[in-house]
Amino acid sequence: MALQKREKILVGATGGLLLASVVYFLLPGGSGGSSGSLGQLRQQRDALASEVDEKKMDAKYAAKASDHLAEFERRALPTDRELARSLYLKWLRELAISRAKLHDAKVDPAEEQSRRGIYRKLRFTVLARGTLSELTEFLYGFYSADLLHKIVRLTAQPLENSEELSLVITIEALSLPEVTAKMLSAEPAKRLDLPKKEDYLRTVVRRKLEEAVDGRQDRYLDTGGLFAGFVPYRPPPPPVAPRNDPPPEPRPPGFDTTKHTYVTATLETSGKPEVWLNVRTTGEKLKLFEGDPFEIGEVTGSIVQIEPRFVVVEIEGQRFRVKLGDSLGQGTTQGEAAARPRGPSLFSGFSGG
Repeated sequence: MALQKREKILVGATGGLLLASVVYFLLPGGSGGSSGSLGQLRQQRDALASEVDEKKMDAKYAAKASDHLAEFERRALPTDRELARSLYLKWLRELAISRAKLHDAKVDPAEEQSRRGIYRKLRFTVLARGTLSELTEFLYGFYSADLLHKIVRLTAQPLENSEELSLVITIEALSLPEVTAKMLSAEPAKRLDLPKKEDYLRTVVRRKLEEAVDGRQDRYLDTGGLFAGFVPYRPPPPPVAPRNDPPPEPRPPGFDTTKHTYVTATLETSGKPEVWLNVRTTGEKLKLFEGDPFEIGEVTGSIVQIEPRFVVVEIEGQRFRVKLGDSLGQGTTQGEAAARPRGPSLFSGFSGG
């Protein structure tokens, strides 16, 4: 039966409402169905995608940390305390006596420290005599071993009328949990710059011995490299009586190098606070201890006090407090009270070898 005109209008209006409802549902911000609009679904999708990316990044970091831990466990001493001590003591004695051929070598365990569930730090002491060549042999063998150990302190004192040195070497090695190996890692390390032992022997033994940093006969060697030279103690020259010369004519002010000399580091070397100064105009780098004098261009001064975040310097009779990272020219004036008594050291700590 043919639809009447009024019925056609009604059907058209109903269809239009249905189409509008579908379009409203599909548009962002529309509200249709229990799962929300497409806009809300897109927001949920983006949030989930962001969460997935974060989880992937966490998994990547976890995998990298796991690789590092596996590498440390391969290099570490066994978990068993007695086994770790016995194995490392045997290896160290073989290195000092059989390979380096140090004389009257005595290798003993010392005190140890531990952090439950994290690591155990075993300490050993080597007392011996040896030539420069034999000491180099020992250091080369030590740094060639891919073990989780380090030389904490090395003291070398020249013996009178002899080419030998009196040596005291303090060593630390780490034992980690869940290391079930029954022997030490035999893999060679890759930390040395020169490929062969002979390269170090040739370079070190023929090298001219350098002047001692602190002017004393006892010299602590920098274990960051294979060797640093030393010479016996030379007493300071006798004091010279002051002369009554007329004061010099005042000179015109020169270039102020203190504005371009920066405090770049404060650290501890062989139990002594040390500061590094960088003279940017010349590229010179000074490594100084408390009490050490310095000369930068026309400026002379000395280091009065070294703290982790600042130093106190004395320049032309006046003391200045200079923060780490600032130049000497940015220092603030200090009185005599600036060099206050030192408390416990804040520099000490353990780092992997």
